[in-house]
Amino acid sequence: MFDGLETFLYVPNTTSKVGAHIHDSIDSKRIMSMVVIATLPALLFGMYNVGYQNYAAAGHLADASFFDLFFFGFLAVLPKVVVSYAVGLGIEFAWAQWKHEEIQEGFLVTGILIPLIIPVNCPLWILVLAVAFSVVICKEIFGGTGMNIFNVAYVRARSSSSLTPLR
Repeated sequence: MFDGLETFLYVPNTTSKVGAHIHDSIDSKRIMSMVVIATLPALLFGMYNVGYQNYAAAGHLADASFFDLFFFGFLAVLPKVVVSYAVGLGIEFAWAQWKHEEIQEGFLVTGILIPLIIPVNCPLWILVLAVAFSVVICKEIFGGTGMNIFNVAYVRARSSSSLTPLR
């Protein structure tokens, strides 16, 4: 766990030699971190849009400020981001300890993509099941980051949206 945190915070002096990884002086953790940073504008707009859609549906859009819209969406989306990262990284850490391997960085991107593509009314327990299923079955069983045959974020979103109860 210490090595995973250290290589996340500091650039390691090793790069990958095999697999579907980047063979460059920049390792895949740096690339994954840049992708997460690149998704932040979409996440922030998504938070604003959730609030906008809520206030528009309630007919109170004229009374709401930008911060009201954003704050409502922030409170709706943030728990999904936290749950996605907590469950996914928990499984990543446990899997790495069990297999005596390094912690893989692939979940950094999928952990932020899931809250962006699931329905906003998806219950958290369904999100937990979908994240656990996707990380274990669609990623770790096939060998980890870059070795999976399915897009982990897509499988997670499809499994969570198909379990969402209709109202």
